[in-house]
Amino acid sequence: MEQLRTVLYVGDSSFVTPEAVERAQGLALRWLSRVPRIYGWVTNAVDTAWNQADQWKSLKTDSESMDYWQAIPEGESLIGSVTVRAILIYSKRLEAQKQHTFGRQWEKTRAQGERAWAHLPRKRPPTRPPKLGWPTTSTEDGPF
Repeated sequence: MEQLRTVLYVGDSSFVTPEAVERAQGLALRWLSRVPRIYGWVTNAVDTAWNQADQWKSLKTDSESMDYWQAIPEGESLIGSVTVRAILIYSKRLEAQKQHTFGRQWEKTRAQGERAWAHLPRKRPPTRPPKLGWPTTSTEDGPF
């Protein structure tokens, strides 16, 4: 069992449940996972981080790094009864990939819309406006 405690377990975000985290802490296991936004502190941390651009640190030592991280203050990240250490990671490469995927989905949706539009029945406009007049059952020329 002691050898298992020296391993760093990498889990899917579905691992991050109060029960699993509390059990891992009880067994003194180390783990790493993406935390889903179902925890309010994650959304708050992301919103706060966007407003603190000067707090982001480069993941690489060179000046051309495209990946940044920011620590979430301790005590703010709670899963069940366990306080976890958490960081936010921003990757420009991942952001570019997301934008590319969004662009492809947008083009696909636009093309589907254009195809659907092309198949809609067209109602031809009248060649001349309909005749507007007073009812012919009356002898009057109008209301005045």
